[in-house]
Amino acid sequence: MERFLVEPALFPRRISGETWGTESVTIDLAGDRYRIDGLASWQVASLASRYGPRMNFVGAAALSGTATAGGSGRHITSGDAVATLQVFRAPRSDFREIDTRGWEYWLDLQWDDNALAIAGMRLMARVDLASMRGGIWTCVDDPDEFWGLVENVLRPILAAQLLDRGNGLLVHSAAADGFLFPSTSGGGKSTIARMALDAGLPVLSDDLNAIVRREDQWMILPLPFTGDLLERELSATPQRLRAIVAIEKSTDNALRNMPAAAAVSLLTRCSPYVNQDPQRTDALVSRAAEIAAAVPRAMLAFTMGGNVWPILNRA
Repeated sequence: MERFLVEPALFPRRISGETWGTESVTIDLAGDRYRIDGLASWQVASLASRYGPRMNFVGAAALSGTATAGGSGRHITSGDAVATLQVFRAPRSDFREIDTRGWEYWLDLQWDDNALAIAGMRLMARVDLASMRGGIWTCVDDPDEFWGLVENVLRPILAAQLLDRGNGLLVHSAAADGFLFPSTSGGGKSTIARMALDAGLPVLSDDLNAIVRREDQWMILPLPFTGDLLERELSATPQRLRAIVAIEKSTDNALRNMPAAAAVSLLTRCSPYVNQDPQRTDALVSRAAEIAAAVPRAMLAFTMGGNVWPILNRA
């Protein structure tokens, strides 16, 4: 917390404070809705610019001009949401100034029993994971920055929700034509996703994908969380998980078998946020093993200009 906060000891202990406004929205992620309360109109418009048709309006926002800011405009009730976040004001003096030159954005996460505390650039958040209620405190007043701040809170909450409810996993990965390519930063996710687009194949994301069990099969569900690709380039249609494929850049295209243990290790390493919580280690490894056992597994060496899809489809 010291990296981002002037006085870490003053990190909020309760979900309370002065909200920015009175408007509320929900955002659809991996089949669930996440509600955000205490918004000003400009914050609603900021979220709508990012989440578009994934966003629904609650109460006043559904009746005001903000409902035309890019969202669906559907009016929903609070009972539809699996998690609720309130947005509060925080003085700029609470946050350290960060020199972002050459800096890769990261968050400080603290898992404590059944709660999660988050600190980031101009951001504090606390979530009770039992009730899935939380607060976001920020001084950000720039619409172009605000939606990203909220997204930095939604991502770890989504990861915990998928793991804790027993039917999913959030994975750093590219997903194309039913193949999941888990990888850490710089491992080739965006490259393999771009190759899939060039081959005319549907791509769900080149950064984060939700793997969710639907009845007797695992599905990859589209998320708005992308890396180098733009969301408009991606498919919005869920895909059946066909295989888990580890990737490495090479001078030749080659495919070899991947042991189940290696696939479990890969999925665990590539499950962000929850893999930082020691209390969730057993559940995470168990979920990764369940997914790895359900589909074929392979290790793919690929060239930058090659066509890997024929050998993948033969596997």
